[in-house]
Amino acid sequence: MNVFSLMIYGFVAENYYGAKKYLFLIFASGICGNLFSAFIKTDKVYAGASACLYGLYGMSTVYIIEHFTYLGEDRKKHLKNFIWIILTTFAIFSLDVQADFVNLPFSYLLGLGITFVYL
Repeated sequence: MNVFSLMIYGFVAENYYGAKKYLFLIFASGICGNLFSAFIKTDKVYAGASACLYGLYGMSTVYIIEHFTYLGEDRKKHLKNFIWIILTTFAIFSLDVQADFVNLPFSYLLGLGITFVYL
């Protein structure tokens, strides 16, 4: 699921932000999200691509905000589908008892924040 989602949204984000910015933003949100999780839950070490995925969702949110008027007549449909994908992904992660839910919202917010600051 992570690889599939990273592939779908990663191509769009890489085309928009460029390869260097994309790599910086995706790794920064992934590493910081997992480090945040390690500070909150010290009994386990988490290192997963889900933090990168939610950082990518944050980057995609910035893209949608910047281009909302240019998305055409279907912009509300695009926004609804994007929100649905985020919530569905979170629900799928919630089925795994060993999944870490601390870093997912934090990584999303971190992806938003880093992208706004970096751009």
